[in-house]
Amino acid sequence: MPNYPYLPEGRTFLFVPESHPFMQEAQRARAERAGDPIWPNGAVLVKDGKVIASAGNGYNRGSHLIHICPRIVHECPSGEGYDLCGLHNNPGHAEQMVIDVAHEAGIETEGADLYMYGHWWCCQPCWDKMIEAGIRNVYLPEGADELFTREKVHAPYLEPSIKKAYVHIGSKDEKLALLISEVCQGIGCEAIFSDFSLDGGDERQYFEQLHRHLSDQEVIIIDVSTVSFDLMSELLVAHRLGKPIVLLSQKDLGVKRFFHDHPSVVYHVEYEDLDQAARMLKNVLIQL
Repeated sequence: MPNYPYLPEGRTFLFVPESHPFMQEAQRARAERAGDPIWPNGAVLVKDGKVIASAGNGYNRGSHLIHICPRIVHECPSGEGYDLCGLHNNPGHAEQMVIDVAHEAGIETEGADLYMYGHWWCCQPCWDKMIEAGIRNVYLPEGADELFTREKVHAPYLEPSIKKAYVHIGSKDEKLALLISEVCQGIGCEAIFSDFSLDGGDERQYFEQLHRHLSDQEVIIIDVSTVSFDLMSELLVAHRLGKPIVLLSQKDLGVKRFFHDHPSVVYHVEYEDLDQAARMLKNVLIQL
């Protein structure tokens, strides 16, 4: 038996083949409803031989949104760091979501079975909710502990795909610039450093050139240690182009809330030293 991180006394998992009809329904829930692009998970509730509710983790949002998981960025072990991620926190797990879906529809869950496809164990808050909801048995696909290891699940989703990154180093920090260049190179991405400046020139021409240049980039990386007109312009143009923006700054620098609330900012890397900055930036970029 696998060494489960958590399993309440008197409870266990049951297993069925992936081809089992209800497990296929859980697979469908994972494919269509899971909002977690890094570790999608699906669950269905079955009662009296019928599926009574279906849900995916990540609050049923689907996989169309860009989401950078802080647990991946900070390299949290399995089962830890859920509080860091608004998409991965316990109420958004597939087990809890499918119970919520049933209850919101006025469906009684007492005596129902839960079939889950996408993970190999359930955390304590999920078990607590399943027990409270009267869930009878929890079914996983055969060999779930081998199917859904972190390495296997993450592999197809954390394969680097970004090829061009526009970089603005507001502080003109050469060590930081070298670090970003090396991180990008390590994942097969070309770092293209900002060389645009209005500096008394024609404003319209400046924005046209900036627009053309940023349109070729896949992600915008901005050091927000120093605020400038050029930085603000890049944020504006990147947002208009729909480009994801990654912010960089030293921890406790007191970065303005404007940057945190910018709709195109997908992550803010706050680091204590350059080694940490390198690890975190890499873990952000491989999720894009």
